[in-house]
Amino acid sequence: MKLAVIGNSHSVALRLGWDLVPKAERRGVEARFFAMGNRQIVTCGLDEAGTFGPLDRFAGQEAHDEALRQARAFGPGGRVDPGGFDAVVWVGPQDGTAGGAAVRRRTGAD
Repeated sequence: MKLAVIGNSHSVALRLGWDLVPKAERRGVEARFFAMGNRQIVTCGLDEAGTFGPLDRFAGQEAHDEALRQARAFGPGGRVDPGGFDAVVWVGPQDGTAGGAAVRRRTGAD
């Protein structure tokens, strides 16, 4: 099972917990963590291709520029394709932000 954890700094708590689970007990589960600060994560969402990352409509805002910098750690292009995972955990703002709402729609979560 491939698991993506996408969210704000609160994701770090899940990452720390995950790292405490012995590798033998994680067999068959691959977890990838994609986190950035709360001010940055709210400038992110899904683009036309369905990949998650900073959205152009927020370009020029300080939080967006920092989100671009932080997203480089996600991999090539600074984007994550939620469709490439068996499950996605969204951590952080649940108040209708572009990112959370879009990921829920793309993955069929409620």
